[in-house]
Amino acid sequence: MILTLNKVETSVLLLHMATMRNSVKKGFKKAYGSKEGKELLKRFDEVKEQLEKEIGALTQEEVEKVSLEDRTDFHFNVNEFDMIYTFVMWYKPELQKLLKAAGKIKEEDQEQLNTLQGVIDQMEEVKLQYA
Repeated sequence: MILTLNKVETSVLLLHMATMRNSVKKGFKKAYGSKEGKELLKRFDEVKEQLEKEIGALTQEEVEKVSLEDRTDFHFNVNEFDMIYTFVMWYKPELQKLLKAAGKIKEEDQEQLNTLQGVIDQMEEVKLQYA
């Protein structure tokens, strides 16, 4: 399955996947047991590494010139795609609840929520194409 993301979407998704890795690890272990949880975490890390390669390859000059039109195709198998989709579908509402509970949602936080929603929207389009 091919998921096309711009650099901002890739960066925001990577940031939140990296931030939540330990929580995801605990969740997998609790929900699926030690062995299957390790396999799922390995898949999660493989997806995260693909995103890291794309962002890590940018030079400082490229970062300064990044455009929303600069898009990258990520080729994921069905399991990897489902992993990301499940993660963002769970994570975005949880993050939104947390930010609301903390008080007014700041503009920067809202931009990240909007970006995560954009990733979800694109993933839903991909799911329709492969259905």
